[in-house]
Amino acid sequence: MAIENHDYLIPIESNAILWRYMDFHKFISLLETESLFFCRADKFSDPFEGTIPRKEVEYRPTSFKQICDIYNTPFETEKFKEWESTTIDFNKITRISTVINCWHINNHESDAMWRLYLKTNEGVAVQTSPQRLLNSFTDTKESINPSKVRYIDFDNEIYYHEIDYPVSSVNSFTTFIHKRVEFKSENEFRLFHTVKDAQYYQGENYWNKKDNRIGMFIGVNIETLIDKVYFPPTLGENEQKEIELQIKDLGYTLDLQPSLMQKKPYY
Repeated sequence: MAIENHDYLIPIESNAILWRYMDFHKFISLLETESLFFCRADKFSDPFEGTIPRKEVEYRPTSFKQICDIYNTPFETEKFKEWESTTIDFNKITRISTVINCWHINNHESDAMWRLYLKTNEGVAVQTSPQRLLNSFTDTKESINPSKVRYIDFDNEIYYHEIDYPVSSVNSFTTFIHKRVEFKSENEFRLFHTVKDAQYYQGENYWNKKDNRIGMFIGVNIETLIDKVYFPPTLGENEQKEIELQIKDLGYTLDLQPSLMQKKPYY
């Protein structure tokens, strides 16, 4: 199986409900390619994606001194600068080589997510469960790491937390499962994959050789992945029928639902 769990990752509740809001063209692409798009971490709109909080950066001299103490060597400023430069370079290349697919955790449909991800009323919200999502990658060769996202104050907090994240060592996963607290409303569960050729050998040159330079598609089983498909609350009946016909023409029988936000007031 393609899914690889790790103690450093944050597990999701088995009864959680996951949503992915997308415009109609992206939804049709999902059905036609039978694959989910994973975007490069350095291509997200948030420039802090996959970067280090301020207090973690400020702790680097102390961290290097601890390393020196372990090996019984003196702390030298020039060696620290070299070590820090290597750390920064590794973080940059990890951002280039990590691709991410995001889902919204919510027991209910979200008006905010409709507004955020749909510029028009032509789109859908795919609903699934953690188990369905992970099982949809059964025949996928790429290794994929799943984790909830933890939101912290990037100016005043560190990764470690006695209850929320009791992991004392920073690792290559840590930066991708933490985001700024300003994005907390996303309530995100994400899947990420490390492109080894980009990380260890080619860097940006790997993507320059690809038709798609901002990410990659990873195959999934559509029937396993999708539980329900919801139409936007603003979509008319005729438009819904047109979308239903296109889905049928692609050979899929999906559970298509009107938006729950279309309910009438109870008075």
